Amino acid sequence: MKSSPIDRYSDYDLYARIYNDEIGDRLSRLALLPLERLLFSTLPAPASLLDLCCGTGHLVADLTRRGYTVWGLDGSEQMLHYAHLNAPEATFLLADARSFSLPQPVQAVISTSDSLNHILQLDELSQVFQNVHAALVPQGYFLFDFNLESRYQAATWNGSLSGGITEDYAWAAQRLYDGHLGQVNLTIFQRVENDLWRRSDSCLTGRSYDIAAVQSALTQAGFTNIQIYNAQDDFDIQDWGEGKVYIWCRKSIAID
Repeated sequence: MKSSPIDRYSDYDLYARIYNDEIGDRLSRLALLPLERLLFSTLPAPASLLDLCCGTGHLVADLTRRGYTVWGLDGSEQMLHYAHLNAPEATFLLADARSFSLPQPVQAVISTSDSLNHILQLDELSQVFQNVHAALVPQGYFLFDFNLESRYQAATWNGSLSGGITEDYAWAAQRLYDGHLGQVNLTIFQRVENDLWRRSDSCLTGRSYDIAAVQSALTQAGFTNIQIYNAQDDFDIQDWGEGKVYIWCRKSIAID
C-alpha cells in the first residue's frame, strides 16, 4: 500500500541510516517501559498491533519477538528499508499517517518517539486520530507519546546539539524552538567513493499542541477513557527531561 508522491517524507530518508545505526534501538528500549505497564498485561500476545510511524522498525522487532502480530507504517521509504531488515516477520506499509487505512483492523495502535508531533496542523492530527479509530477493533487501544511545549522550551531540547562520526558518514543536529515550532536542523556528510563526500541538509519540524486540544480531538474521533501519563513521574523515564507525556485511550464500543 502506497500513498501519493506528495506524501513522501524525503527528509526522513536522509536521516534513515543514522537513525537505524545510532538512535532507533535506544528509543525502542525507552518505549518498552510504558508498553510493559499499559499494554502487555492488558493485551497479551499474539494480539495484532500497528506501530504508526514505525521508523526503522526496532520497536516492531521487539514486539514480534514477544509474539505479537505487528504491522509497521511509515512515510519514509528508506526508514522502511531498514525496518524490513530489522523485523522481517512483520508487515510494513509505506503510507502517510494522515491518509492511511488497513486491510483489516488491529487490536491496538501505538506511536512513539514523539512521531505525532510532526503532524503540524490540528485538523491533520484530528484526521490521524480518525484513521487510527477506523483501524481498530471496537474497544481497541491507542497509546502514543507527545512532546508538550515545556519539552521544546527546555534547555535539554532547545539549543541542544548532537552528532557523530563514522568511517562512512558524519552528522550534526541542532534543535531549536521558536515559540511555535520545534526544528531539528540536520547536516549529514556521506562518503560517496574513496575520498569523495556528499553533504545533505534537512530540517525536521515538530509542533507542540495544547493537551486539551489533543484530548478534544481524540474525543471527537470516538475515543474514550483518555488517560495521560507523565514520562518522568509515572514511568521514571528521565532521558526525555520534562514535558513528555503518554496518552492512552480506547475506541468506543460502537462499530464504525
